[in-house]
Amino acid sequence: MTRRRSRREPSSTNPGRARGPRLLIAALAMALIAAACGGDDSATSAGADSPGDRDDGGLTITPDDPDAAPDVGAEDTSDDPPAPRIEFTYFDGTAGTLDDFAGQPLVVNFFASWCAPCVAEMPDFQAVFEEVGAEVPFIGFNVLDDPADADALVERTGVRYALARDDTQGIFQAFRGFAMPTTVLVDADGTIATRWAGPLTADQLRELIAEEFGV
Repeated sequence: MTRRRSRREPSSTNPGRARGPRLLIAALAMALIAAACGGDDSATSAGADSPGDRDDGGLTITPDDPDAAPDVGAEDTSDDPPAPRIEFTYFDGTAGTLDDFAGQPLVVNFFASWCAPCVAEMPDFQAVFEEVGAEVPFIGFNVLDDPADADALVERTGVRYALARDDTQGIFQAFRGFAMPTTVLVDADGTIATRWAGPLTADQLRELIAEEFGV
């Protein structure tokens, strides 16, 4: 399909992309909050660079400050590399990679039980998955969470799409996550089409999928 880099925002959001000054302001706010929290390194994935050493725009998110990440909307992905080749473990304990979804467009969502906006959007994601999942699979990555809390959350919200664990937030960082929740739409060819920082409603998610995937 032909990629579209410039498009209107989903109609239920404020107009304008989260770029330029807005991203700068959001990033500065995150930096100030991180400094105020004392620079806790416990959430950084093993072997990963610290946020200050990385130039990919990703940030470290911690359960200690779940409301720190602002709702910044859609981000420019025109300079992004292809979706990272990663290995992970599904909730049922089996090993997986993104190759499990090769040749299909994919919705990737990062969530956690300690993130209130994540919890709020999960039933909406399930509703949209039930509508388009045959053509557009979903996978949710559970970030820095207690497995029991994550399992209870999934049971409570009724989510039934593929779920995997991101215990060190290494996958979140590999996808250049900026806020919790983060949602990434990946084209069938492995190109990152859209990265959305912050919660999405069902209507917003439907519109993004329709714009990027034509579904």
